[in-house]
This record gives sequence, structure tokens and C-alpha cells, in this order.
Amino acid sequence: MKTTFHVYFLLALLSLGLATSCARKFEGNNSTSLPSDSDNTGADQTPPPHGNNPDPIADQISRLDLRSYTPGSDTTTAVPVTDLDKTGSGQMIIRIPLPLTSVFSIGTVGVHQKYKDITFSLAGDLKTGFSLTVKIPLKYILRLGEFETAAPSRLPNGDALPGPTPEVPALNITVNPKKKEKIYLYLSRRFVGILFESPYDPFGNVHYDLKDKNDLKPVASFDVIAAKNGALGAFMVSLQFSDELATLLDKYFPN
Repeated sequence: MKTTFHVYFLLALLSLGLATSCARKFEGNNSTSLPSDSDNTGADQTPPPHGNNPDPIADQISRLDLRSYTPGSDTTTAVPVTDLDKTGSGQMIIRIPLPLTSVFSIGTVGVHQKYKDITFSLAGDLKTGFSLTVKIPLKYILRLGEFETAAPSRLPNGDALPGPTPEVPALNITVNPKKKEKIYLYLSRRFVGILFESPYDPFGNVHYDLKDKNDLKPVASFDVIAAKNGALGAFMVSLQFSDELATLLDKYFPN
């Protein structure tokens, strides 16, 4: 079984472009922070204009880049794993490249019954590969307390979520509850994560940073999670906003 998992895990790594990176034991998430004054990496996603008067918040948003890539990716052509849609009320986009075996096991995806503006979709083909794309309005990451009062969730194996201790309230959505290998969306204040279960046990936890297009700044995380307490092994992509970034986003996207 362990050998089988290694094959499955290699497929996941190849799909994510992580095979050339160096892993370290799980140490938790890195909070995504504000851009520096000289950082114009997000300038190609300029938000709507604010008239003739300079707006310092709009300027920061125009330079903000939450795209993250897998190590070794050609960032001029690669589709980012995480991204920020700055139009309208704003939404966080997470794309999870999937091994072919997972494409057939995750079942039907679409919108959540209660939170209909959280969407899940499959894209790709045998030539380019497949990915699960999840779009989460920023309001659920920044102001979840307006919608939920639940206590922080834990991973299916009983462990705490990666990174800092999630705050109250928290939300745990099962994307495909009728399937054996489930996909979970985790939300709490400033935290969002997507976990997809594997039929094989990785026999240990491993953490990878997903960095910006210059391969310098950690933006998001990819974690391998061991099977435990009857739960399946899993892979997880997550992102944690810093307090400063959350405040900025909350000011620019108040709805």
C-alpha cells in the first residue's frame, strides 16, 4: 500500500509541479502580507478607477498580487494555484491540479446549497491536465461572523488546521458528501483552505510553500496530511491573510 501511495503522491506532485522542490516537515502557514512600495507584480489586475483623485487604498489593491505558483513552474504561462479576482465584491480563487484518478472519484461539483456564491468547477482535459477551481467571495473570509457562529473545525483525522489556530466563527463545507474520497472547504477569519482526500496513506505530514511569480515570497501552502483515526490521507491547499492585508481588503471590498 505504501508503494501504491508513492505512485499516487508522485502523480499529485507532478500535477502540482512540486517534484523539483525541497520539502520540509509541516511548520504551518505563512500569512500573506501587503505589497511593498516597489512591488508592482499585481499591476495587471488594476481595480476599477476612483476618479481623478488618487486613492491610496486603490493603489495598494492595484499592486496586490495573490497569485501563487508551484515550484519550478514557468510563471509566464502557468495557471496560478491561488489568485484574487478584484472585480465586483472580490473573490479568492483556488485551483487544485488533480491526478486523473481523483477526477473520476470526486463526483459532481457546482454551487453550495446554502452559500450559492461559492462555486466549484472542474476544468481541463487529458492533454493539459485537470484541476478543481473553487471561487470564494471575500466576505466569507473577511467577515464570516456575519454568516456563521460555529466553532473552529478540525481536519478529518482530528488534527488542527494548518497554520495559526482558526478563529471563531469557522465553516467546514463538504463539497461531495456522498463520495468516499471527499473534498472539504475550510473557512475562518482570514483563512481559507481546500482539502481533498487520497485513497492512500502518505505515512507522514509534509509542507510546501507556494510562492509568487518571482519564487521569492510565500503566498499559500500545500500540505500532505497523513491518514489517522480512521480518516483517509489528504492533500490541502490553504492561504492565510495577515491582519494588515485583511484590513485593506475589508476597506476596499466592504460588501
